[in-house]
Amino acid sequence: MKTIICLIIAVLLSQSAIAQSIVIGSGSSIEVGLGADICAGAVGNITGHLFGDGTECGNVIPKTLNLIALIEGFYNGTSMVPDTVTVEFRNTVSPYSLIEQKKILLDSSGAGTGKFTIVLNSSSYYLVVKHRNALQTWSSTSQTFSSGVLNYNFTTNASQAYGNNQVLVGTKYCIFSGDVSNGTTAGVQDGFIDIFDDYEVYNDSYTGAYRLLTDLNLDGFVDIFDDLYVYNNSYNGVAAVYPGFPRPGYLKKDETNNIKVNREVE
Repeated sequence: MKTIICLIIAVLLSQSAIAQSIVIGSGSSIEVGLGADICAGAVGNITGHLFGDGTECGNVIPKTLNLIALIEGFYNGTSMVPDTVTVEFRNTVSPYSLIEQKKILLDSSGAGTGKFTIVLNSSSYYLVVKHRNALQTWSSTSQTFSSGVLNYNFTTNASQAYGNNQVLVGTKYCIFSGDVSNGTTAGVQDGFIDIFDDYEVYNDSYTGAYRLLTDLNLDGFVDIFDDLYVYNNSYNGVAAVYPGFPRPGYLKKDETNNIKVNREVE
């Protein structure tokens, strides 16, 4: 039998010992062991984090993220081909640990809504958007939920992304397309758009092979139009920008002599 902790109603500390009630004051905390089930009774809401193989049950109130983000290859300057992205909330201090993640469908305007149950009101998080063939992109600053809601729009300005790391398409700013390989394994991203990514897309374009991974504009074909995205971004030395990445020593293309400087190798 798992240890069950019921706030306010009861706390089952072991199979043989039951406390009738427990009162936890505002700002206090309680440590819960691995495998515990946490249920809210009169409290109505549990805030904090639950780890291990236990469950969080009862009246957990989800937080709502209203997100707008556009993917370069999917956006034609007017509308975007709808697709899913993975949205993460991460701590704002090193090592920027993952707190919670969900998949969200972005519609033709780049808008999507997600429900989150672990993040807290008034706590600060970096918001991260990831996609199978686009560069992971972080919010420029930490964000907080207020009254259970967070609205964030990446498209209004490059500065909405950490390090201004977006590309202008028409009048909207978009997440860079083209991160499809880490140089060893296709589909494993490394935060750089470089020759290894171009190799994956170009080869599919040349052979007529189709992979969702390398279809950068999601038109059902892998061809020169897909390769143009990754080639241009590779030429310009585009890489993910977020706290601690890329590491010191990485440079984009040297604009003075038009020669691309390669990234460091571990």
